[in-house]
Amino acid sequence: MNVQTRLWFLFLTALLVGCGTPEPPTLTFHDQIREDLQQYYDGVLESWAYVDLKRANQSVDLTAVRDLLLARVEESKTPQDFARILQEFAAALQEGHSLAFTNNLGEPFPKSWPIGVLLVKEGVIVANLNYLKENPGIQLGDRLIRVDEQAVESYIQARMAVTSASTELARKVLAVDTLHRTSAEQVRLTLERIDGSQYEATLPCLPHQIDYRQQTRSVFCTHKQLEDRIGVIRIPQFTWNEKAFLDSKDDRDRDAALNEAKDQIDASFTAIRENSSLILDLRNNAGGFELLSTYVAEHLVPGNFTYYSSERRDSKAIRSLEQFQ
Repeated sequence: MNVQTRLWFLFLTALLVGCGTPEPPTLTFHDQIREDLQQYYDGVLESWAYVDLKRANQSVDLTAVRDLLLARVEESKTPQDFARILQEFAAALQEGHSLAFTNNLGEPFPKSWPIGVLLVKEGVIVANLNYLKENPGIQLGDRLIRVDEQAVESYIQARMAVTSASTELARKVLAVDTLHRTSAEQVRLTLERIDGSQYEATLPCLPHQIDYRQQTRSVFCTHKQLEDRIGVIRIPQFTWNEKAFLDSKDDRDRDAALNEAKDQIDASFTAIRENSSLILDLRNNAGGFELLSTYVAEHLVPGNFTYYSSERRDSKAIRSLEQFQ
């Protein structure tokens, strides 16, 4: 290699080495959280059309929310902790379509309490006992006071913090709808009976999620034939067309709202009328409207009969619902 060629080689080598991109400094876990949260904040300010409207009408202060969450970064130990920070920022926008998807980390609340609850004027009450195998004395309408020694309002606020909705009331309703979801193996509840007395109950949690909300159904009841002329009618609950029923102004409207369910009851009993035996399957029936349960009873009891109730399993809390019938 001559001198001129060698000089060109050294010059190009020096040029390439000098132009090499330096390695960026490695960010710590907490620095990464701060950077990602800041990018989230910047993106919302730049692209969200409702920033000014939410600030004016609902006092949504994104800068204050960001600063509060940044102050908690040092407490974060796991990716799940970081995911919660992102979910809280998304929920703080008070926008139902604002969500932070963290599905890659798994479901944070994969289990369920064996009881369902409902939000009413007086607080949160027990509204479903169908999955409770061994009931320690809990009754429908008992009011929830504490969850694992935490006041129920505080427990709700923690769940609301990661619940996205357009108003505070909607966030609370949605939070209570999923209040029973948990990651724990068991839950200790403090409840209050209608007479004001309080008691504690420790319940094993179910290994999967349960949706205790009212479900819209197209089938009220089903029927089938077994051997030996045995018929089976299955009725999972005695509610039907709830909105129309609860919006009814008089008995005629209420009857009309239930006509389709009554037609299905008639069809099922007609289909098994030649059988010698009937199994009426009401396992885990969620209850419902007395007009439908008595209509079923009319198919079982010949002639006229008088229907009455000797006891009601409701409470002042349930009766406080505006649509309670």
